[in-house]
Amino acid sequence: MASMKDLPEQAPLVLICLLDKADPPAESFIDGMLAAELPAVGCRVWMLCARGEAGLRPRRYGHAVCLPWLRPRRGVGRFINLPLAWWRVRRLQARARRRGLKVALLARNDPIQLLAAALVRRAPARLVFQQTFPHEHASHPWSKRTLARWLMRLASRRVDALMAVSPLGLERLRGYFPAGLPGIVVPLLVPAAERAAHVWPADTGPMRFVYMGTHDPDRRLDLVLEAIVEAVSRGAHVHFDFIGGRPDELAPLRCVTGVTALEQAGRLRFISPVPRSDMPALLARYQVGLSLIPPLPIYREASPTKLAECMGAGLAVLASRGIPLQERMVEDSGGGYLVDWEVSAMADAIVALSANQVWVRRMRERGWTYAREVLTYALLRRDIFSALWSDTEDKRFSTGHERPKDGRPLPWG
Repeated sequence: MASMKDLPEQAPLVLICLLDKADPPAESFIDGMLAAELPAVGCRVWMLCARGEAGLRPRRYGHAVCLPWLRPRRGVGRFINLPLAWWRVRRLQARARRRGLKVALLARNDPIQLLAAALVRRAPARLVFQQTFPHEHASHPWSKRTLARWLMRLASRRVDALMAVSPLGLERLRGYFPAGLPGIVVPLLVPAAERAAHVWPADTGPMRFVYMGTHDPDRRLDLVLEAIVEAVSRGAHVHFDFIGGRPDELAPLRCVTGVTALEQAGRLRFISPVPRSDMPALLARYQVGLSLIPPLPIYREASPTKLAECMGAGLAVLASRGIPLQERMVEDSGGGYLVDWEVSAMADAIVALSANQVWVRRMRERGWTYAREVLTYALLRRDIFSALWSDTEDKRFSTGHERPKDGRPLPWG
């Protein structure tokens, strides 16, 4: 069994997290809040996740500790994680109590890990369930959705608070838990380490656009590509990169009329997935990021992660209407251009942006400022502390940071 000797020195508070990730557990909230903001104010964070290539040995991840002791969430492994997570959390919880630490538990997304945390939780430790993906609503096949709902309801009586990425997501999640359960909204924002130090000046040549993220058929990137083909046919001086697609996802996209010709002309590229740690440097090459999301029910409650990441990197954003939180962020920041989810509307926007470097630079500057002042996890430390340790008075968490410097309300508040 892996040794515990690598754990950091004693802290008054400890958060034990059950993550739906494999080692390394790279993700915005994990990198920005769990591995940075909470440790910065004296909270020890232990993160249980599935083993990766590095094996079972505990290691530092940012300022937290990564414990890759769970099985991958595939096949029978996800069910083995129920007793395995119970046993691991039980030992961690007991060790923390022997050291006089105040414990809180955070289970993220996976209903099986939520049930394990609920079964092992010992008062006065609180259990918070965070959901960034609605497994009980969107998983396939239907049996997974049914199992997820059953497990969540089974664990619900031992959950103390809920955490979702948007107001709509929190409203839906509350339907599976007892009435009146506290809940907070924590969108997927920009870790401080990933924000640009400056805004890159606009330059000559084609306007450079980038899309990064899933190329799943549900994202309807075929319509986005149709809009790009139309914009280029109307004279838009642009270059597009799509980052993160798998070969099986790219094959049907290359069948969109005009896409192959754009690739051959060097106006469009499909780039393999890039490690999260490399994205800030990569984004410096572009001027406009795409956050074009079809307004389907599964996406309406989404937190527009790529919008936040693009603004934090100093990019203007071309974003679609129909996602309430996205609309609010773009309107509040002035750092993007909102369009309807239609091929012609997206093409019009691409043409307009490509023809006005000055306009795009102003959006970049406004979006970058907004990301630094509003789209930051530091503003949410107080809410998260209240959910995890509601009965503890601690000045590190109870003062400041609850609002931007100019006093404006948070877009998800």
